[in-house]
This record gives sequence, C-alpha cells and structure tokens, in this order.
Amino acid sequence: VLPKRSLFENKKIRFLSDEERTKLVSTCYMKFENGRRVYKFGAFYVFLLYTGLRLGEALALKWSDIDLEKRTVSVSRTIVYIKDRSKNDGSKTLVDQASTKNGLSRIVYLSDMAIVALEDLKKQMGYSPDGYIMQTKNKTLLYPADAYKIFQCILKRAGIEQCGIHALRHSFVSLMINNGVPITV
Repeated sequence: VLPKRSLFENKKIRFLSDEERTKLVSTCYMKFENGRRVYKFGAFYVFLLYTGLRLGEALALKWSDIDLEKRTVSVSRTIVYIKDRSKNDGSKTLVDQASTKNGLSRIVYLSDMAIVALEDLKKQMGYSPDGYIMQTKNKTLLYPADAYKIFQCILKRAGIEQCGIHALRHSFVSLMINNGVPITV
C-alpha cells in the first residue's frame, strides 16, 4: 500500500525575521529585578540561532568539543530517543549517539554572538570539560521535549508566532545567505 500523498507535501519553511531575532535574543537574556535570568537556558537558543546546529547535535555537545581560541565547535554526536524493546510499555531512553543525522562529523565556526552565548552558558550551567554545555541540575542530559517547551515559553514572552526549534536553523541559513555565503556552504 502506497503512503498517503499528504506525507510528501512540502511544508512551509519558517525562519525568523530581523525583528523576531532581535526580540528572541532580548527575551533569552531577560533578567528579573534581582538580576537572575528569567530563562536559565536562554543563551542556548541564541547559540542555536547563531550556529545553525540541530537540537540533538547541540544537546550532545560537551565543553571538550568547543575550542574558543580557534572559535570552532566539533559536531560528531547527537541525542536520540531509543525505544526500549525489553519493555512492552513503549518507553524510550535518551542516548548520546556517536553520529550526526548524516553520519559525518563537521567543524562549525563560531560567530561573536555564538561565543557570547557559550560564555553565558558557562556562567549559568557551570563548566566541566567532560560536561554537556546544556544539562540539568543533576548534570544529566536535557530532554529535547523539555528544550522545546522552554523555547515555546520564550517565543510567547517575546511575542513571536509559535514555531519549532528547527526554525532557528533555517534562520541561521537565511542570515548566511543574506551575508553572501554560497548556499552550498
């Protein structure tokens, strides 16, 4: 049986406008009157916006993958859900997998905004060379679903139309194209 044609229809690609990007960054770094961040993980979304990484790739990043002197990040892992077949309850386990979506490692160059976001994450999350750049209080992986919920809260507060985190990747690409970087890069 052939799959339904609707599964193959092109979806509209969403990216953030200049105004929306400004609102997003401002909201991510917003502080309470006492000086504490409204969104502890806010800098993570700025990092995604200015690197174009997929959510799973960024969640799998460890501080040892980042070279601030060379302004690069080595992307070679991703976070995935694995169905636990030993149980019949449909439960899934979060796994740091040594591969990216296309199976290749790559180096991503860091912009000034990405560096600032990383330095902010160091302050907010703490630094351990073998630790993840994004982690919970218990030093465990942040679930992609939790990262998505936080992102939706940030969008709502910023007054930006709801969209997925992948829109940050599309926004990064649109920034690169607008700055004259060839689409093949």
